Amino acid sequence: MSANPDLLPPATKFCTKCGVEKLLGEFNRDKSHKDGYRSHCKSCSSERHKAYRHAHRDDLNEQQSIYHQANRDRLNEQRRLYRLSNRDQTKERNRAYYRANREALRAYNKAYMRTRGLTPEGYTTSLWHALNTRTINGSCPQWNNKGNRAYLKAGVELRLTRQQLCDFVTEKWDTIQAIRAEGGIPSIDRIGPSIHYELENCRFISWSENNHLASRKWSRLKCGTSR
Repeated sequence: MSANPDLLPPATKFCTKCGVEKLLGEFNRDKSHKDGYRSHCKSCSSERHKAYRHAHRDDLNEQQSIYHQANRDRLNEQRRLYRLSNRDQTKERNRAYYRANREALRAYNKAYMRTRGLTPEGYTTSLWHALNTRTINGSCPQWNNKGNRAYLKAGVELRLTRQQLCDFVTEKWDTIQAIRAEGGIPSIDRIGPSIHYELENCRFISWSENNHLASRKWSRLKCGTSR
């Protein structure tokens, strides 16, 4: 007569790292071991991996960066497909995270926006996004934005690459900093006669001056006159 498995004591083993006897469920499976489980418990394995990642953080980050650069298109496509097939779960997870970390996220975003424009690379990122929202061939034209709608209706195009814009910002960085030193906000302006954002058609002036010139420019466009 065989023993009732429910009456047998639960299977255990000793962790060779911490020396504590634990249930088999506390060990990861490993077919290379005689009993089918690893010799270190899950807690000890986790601590060992954490210590390794901390000690080799720079090397691991570099490896991950190289891998992502080499497989960017495939990884982006995987993420896109996942978001499409798990749209509701993703939205709910993002909402829950935002609700739980609302104040911290707001503080981070404010600090990020204050410091992002302090370098040519950071300012280029902000400017590139803004130009893509107000041009008809941009990656994210925002027709619902009143300020961008006038540009989109006029058919303004973005005829710069991101690298060209970055080089232009770097070249004009002293001008941008001088505008800030005078208490102004740097703004990219099209000097005409083209209405498009082209390398030879752009300059940096203060936002207040650009706003004044833009009002006159749109008035002339509505009347059918050139600049």
